[in-house]
Amino acid sequence: MSLPITSLTSSSKAEKLRPLEEIFFFKRRGQFRTREYWWGLEPGEIDIDSPLNTASVRSDIARLLSKRELTLVPSTDVIDTMLELTLYNHKHKLSQAASDGSGRRRCVEVLPAQPYTYKLRPGILNKKTPLFIIDSNSGTVQRFEYPYTNLPLFTLGCYPFYTLMHSCFALPREFQSEPQDIPLHSSIFHLAMRWRSTYPQTGIFSLPPDIAAMKAEGVASVNAAFGHFKSDYKSDSGSSSVKGLAYTPGRNVEWLQTVQPETPVSV
Repeated sequence: MSLPITSLTSSSKAEKLRPLEEIFFFKRRGQFRTREYWWGLEPGEIDIDSPLNTASVRSDIARLLSKRELTLVPSTDVIDTMLELTLYNHKHKLSQAASDGSGRRRCVEVLPAQPYTYKLRPGILNKKTPLFIIDSNSGTVQRFEYPYTNLPLFTLGCYPFYTLMHSCFALPREFQSEPQDIPLHSSIFHLAMRWRSTYPQTGIFSLPPDIAAMKAEGVASVNAAFGHFKSDYKSDSGSSSVKGLAYTPGRNVEWLQTVQPETPVSV
């Protein structure tokens, strides 16, 4: 059974239904170019304001999604298809024509832009908040306890490639997951890592010279800082037998601040 997601709320009172709010699943503009490549798209095709990247939910649910207490996950069949496409695009060069079967495949041709069913899953910061389905016509209320196993599916117009960008940050990592959830979570994290891979910066994906120079400078800065980190670590720890003891969270933050750019650069 599939229900409208607007019937989902964290309140048990029909009269307290929150207004609708639009949520955006993939908002990290600095990651668009890499995903465009591995998704088989051209530069600039990912649109943060696209209906494929949004869904209308109750404002209390929007808050739980934004705080990584909840996330929407497509079916395993859809995730498997996404992985097949990603692996295919990893094996084929940008310069080859897609028409002969040897180039990158476009995600929207493999998985058309159409409604898909989603399962609501608890995120890593979930506080075991109970959820409710409220029939606005009859006022009937159904309660669902964490981890929401019996919650029905929701059919949404958002696109799985966008929603998984939210899920890969919201879901618990494998070592934090329930045993039955590990295969699904592992598949999603594997996809996310594939989408982070370096892509061939040639042709339409070539970086402008000024951006390429800034990127090279940033890489050199990170490498230099990491070299300093390793040297400092050795002098503090004395031996590998106490690895992990020398650097406190405060010192790690101090080191990370030396390699973070003052302003983010979108490429």
